[in-house]
Amino acid sequence: MPTKEDGKTIDESKLGVVGEGGKYVKIDKQALGLANNAEYPGIDVGDLIYEVEMPDKRVKGKIVVYKTGEMLTDVTITSGEYGTEKKPVYDNRGLEGVTYEIYTKEAIVSPDGKETYKEANQKVDTITTDENGYAESKELDLGKYYVKEVSTSDDRVIVNDEPVDVELKYEGQEVPVVTENLELENENKNAKLIFDKIFEESEYDIEEEKYAVFGVYAGHDIKDYKGKVVINNGDLIQTIRTDDKGT
Repeated sequence: MPTKEDGKTIDESKLGVVGEGGKYVKIDKQALGLANNAEYPGIDVGDLIYEVEMPDKRVKGKIVVYKTGEMLTDVTITSGEYGTEKKPVYDNRGLEGVTYEIYTKEAIVSPDGKETYKEANQKVDTITTDENGYAESKELDLGKYYVKEVSTSDDRVIVNDEPVDVELKYEGQEVPVVTENLELENENKNAKLIFDKIFEESEYDIEEEKYAVFGVYAGHDIKDYKGKVVINNGDLIQTIRTDDKGT
């Protein structure tokens, strides 16, 4: 039985072979939440290990958000009885400039429960989507979090402040940084026009079709998602024809 310098014996069942004649301390990395590339300074593969300091290189995680929403991408131009209409065409694209805050859903503790890394409901990061709609957090400790939208750079987009839960889980020793992807979608602010036309009654019993036509025009220049003006101020966007009841 080998001994330490102080004369105390070493339990060889806790040692393993590294190379020819070398020893190392057996480590359950999964139980400790450690990555396979964690380093343990002080290990000499050619000698018997007496003492080893093991700084934890903990497995970390990242939260990646992909934010989409309806964006003006094109216009459809048609010629009709009342002029040329330019109707907006919308498509789902990645939204730029949407900001999120990431919070711990519960306390983040060490695998043995002896150390608290983060308290519950503690903000750990703030991220903003890029031109393609993506945002990535810094490396976080494994555990449960929630993501909350706080602002958007486009005032036509409705901010959805409903928290979204996400959990970063251990995926094995070969994955030093796990990734959790969130795909989130926003709605545009839309308006609905309702027309109520009152027709004048005639004292004569004349059979004729009653209807009215309204034109909806742009009140300012309208730009697409790239910032290009595609509908000019004053352009006809749509014509609406009422029924015989005026609606």
